[in-house]
Amino acid sequence: MTPSRLIRRYMTRAVLPALCLAGTAYFGHHALLDEHGLSSLHRLTAEVATRQAVLEGRERERDVREAQVRALSSASLDPDMLDERARGALGLSRPDEVIIFKPAPQADPGQAPVAK
Repeated sequence: MTPSRLIRRYMTRAVLPALCLAGTAYFGHHALLDEHGLSSLHRLTAEVATRQAVLEGRERERDVREAQVRALSSASLDPDMLDERARGALGLSRPDEVIIFKPAPQADPGQAPVAK
């Protein structure tokens, strides 16, 4: 066998494994480092956890608001609650009343601001 035939034979035998190795490296790289790969999975998992915490805070706030609305419904109308809400909304008071304002609660630094 001549050396050129020998080289050609070994080269043809090496082409398929080389292509398979190149394909595996290509797809492995994209599975790990692409924008839809594992590194992106970790980033998105952290973002989901953050947004889940914000959602839970907003759900708690919604529950408080729903309780306030239920207290103002005609079926369970509490005159004191109605009076308090009306005076707070209109900024009115009687001359013989003393009004004590409570400071607004401070938001957690990790929590998104709530629009009012």
